[in-house]
Amino acid sequence: MDNNEKNLEYFNNLKYHVLVKKHKNKYTLYIPELSLFEESNVFEAAYKKLETKKEKYFLQMIEMEAQDEITEPSYLNIKNFKRLLRGLIPFFIKLFVTMAVVIALLALIDDVSSTFKYIKRASKKFSKGIESRQTVGSSSQDINVGSSFQDINIEQWVFRVMGAKERYANKRKLLDELKRDCAIITPASVYDDAHLADYKPELAFDHTDGSFWHSTSNTAYLAIDCKNPSRLQAFKITSRHDIPGMQSPDKIVIEGSNDNNKWEHIYDVPEIETGQGETRVIYIENNEDYRYYKFNLSKWEETSYISVAELAIYRKKAADASANHSK
Repeated sequence: MDNNEKNLEYFNNLKYHVLVKKHKNKYTLYIPELSLFEESNVFEAAYKKLETKKEKYFLQMIEMEAQDEITEPSYLNIKNFKRLLRGLIPFFIKLFVTMAVVIALLALIDDVSSTFKYIKRASKKFSKGIESRQTVGSSSQDINVGSSFQDINIEQWVFRVMGAKERYANKRKLLDELKRDCAIITPASVYDDAHLADYKPELAFDHTDGSFWHSTSNTAYLAIDCKNPSRLQAFKITSRHDIPGMQSPDKIVIEGSNDNNKWEHIYDVPEIETGQGETRVIYIENNEDYRYYKFNLSKWEETSYISVAELAIYRKKAADASANHSK
């Protein structure tokens, strides 16, 4: 389906799953695929607000011509879920193996023309595998599994793989430099001002980008207790890999404190762009030791939310610090 056909009516007709939680007298409704939620003391009011917010999100994505970035429901009904799962498991195993082989070969092949020939051969085999799994079952309600992958032509597939390879190489270079120059500061505890129920601040410090912390508005903060005063001089931030980087913070203001009460301004990151699953390393200017650090995060769009897959803070290594002190 072309983007021109994916209009507001198309997305409004999609049946998304809405998770409902009730805490005391307040209802929280959440659409996992779109990371949208709404709260109210009245269930009907919360649902109506959520539908309005969902439609506004669709309109914004359509205006940006980013319809393909909207995550659609993974299955149409519960009856077909087990059947779909049986078909998807072997498919994704083969896809993972194919991608691993492609990336490994791209790392070894310098000749661009030979790389394109290999991808073309692999894509033909991949397409044959998809054609054999296009329809799960024979009823009219069965779900087409492979059509979205067939929409990607050979050139698009090649550039996606090469882009992923380049992002991985850049990430490794940044992390190697960070590891060489700095040592990680391990938090004694972390906290925030507000978060979605199942997405606590600890998930941003668990050293895995498979989980994430999620705010409840377009402004929020993550605070860190280092237990002992430490000199923050770099930090690493990673966006979620399961959605586009639209929930990554646009601006970061860092503050320090030794009593968790009086805060002093340290550093501003006025603009930061982080794509889907991307890691950014930021070095900052800070000449003071603090026990507590606060990362004030914000989005320009008032209706946006903020999520962080991973946040880590660093100090300069002792050898570097002593050398600078002796100068």
